[in-house]
Amino acid sequence: MSSEKLYEKARLMMGATEEERLRKARARTVVMTRILRAQAKAQEVTPEMLARVCNI
Repeated sequence: MSSEKLYEKARLMMGATEEERLRKARARTVVMTRILRAQAKAQEVTPEMLARVCNI
């Protein structure tokens, strides 16, 4: 595969312009933030959980 084809493939994957790449990166960041927020909420220690563990 020639270097021109490799560059073209990379441009198609990453976006042709800097603005497009930034837009895609921001979209990925939003998705990752939502995932991490949900995981943090699932691991949150509630007063009920703490009371149950401390009473054991």
